[in-house]
Amino acid sequence: MKGFLVLHISALLVWVGCLVYLPALVASHMGSSHSLEERPHPYDSLSRLLFTRLATPAALVAIFAGTAVFTIDINFEPWLIAKLTVVCLLVVLHTLTGVLIVRAEASPEAPVALWSGLLMAAIVAVVLVILWLVLAKPPVEEWL
Repeated sequence: MKGFLVLHISALLVWVGCLVYLPALVASHMGSSHSLEERPHPYDSLSRLLFTRLATPAALVAIFAGTAVFTIDINFEPWLIAKLTVVCLLVVLHTLTGVLIVRAEASPEAPVALWSGLLMAAIVAVVLVILWLVLAKPPVEEWL
């Protein structure tokens, strides 16, 4: 089980790191002119590469390893169910990051700085809630 836990935490660090970095990367490339360095394909960007080749596989590994940890440990405490619910929100934010990348690539002149900032703030907030749930293990059943 410790191996799955190490794999889960490692993949989670990569996933969250990518999710925090990608909105800033998208916002930094908008409005810049690439007239001298034309890409061979309009959808061949660093943000797409990081999203599809690093963030998404890390997300899948984190989710599968985390699922293995709590099924091997047979742990179904209320704080864990709350954490899994918040992780679902992180998956939605992951999807919205992909939508932001596609939107920015489709129309490079579109203003995405505000959406990037909001998305980054939401990602950081969700990650902090997940960390709090994992470290504090609050009595969620008393809240209901």
